[in-house]
Amino acid sequence: MRRKLHDLREWTGALDYSQRPVPFGPFLMVDFTAYRVRRPLTVDFDGEPLRLFDHGWRWIRAHPLDAPAGVVGDALTVLLDASGTPLELYVDIHQGGGWAGMRWRASPG
Repeated sequence: MRRKLHDLREWTGALDYSQRPVPFGPFLMVDFTAYRVRRPLTVDFDGEPLRLFDHGWRWIRAHPLDAPAGVVGDALTVLLDASGTPLELYVDIHQGGGWAGMRWRASPG
């Protein structure tokens, strides 16, 4: 399984950005705002172009602080455009995982 990265500071798609971690109950939320991007990210979605990232857009992500091996966990991502309008809500359900700093590690398998 691919490792999920919760810390986007090393991502080269954003040229000017802020990232703010906020503990929230059993979750760590990270508010990532890209003020300036290398180029907008558009993908094909069932034959239609779908914009996933652009100047001023935000990703607000939440991951559990602790999910023991074999326990079903979840992660949530909300994508907002530059005006703050929610465009996408993504839920990832998985087993196990944990934290090493701000990096989310998916369990093997």
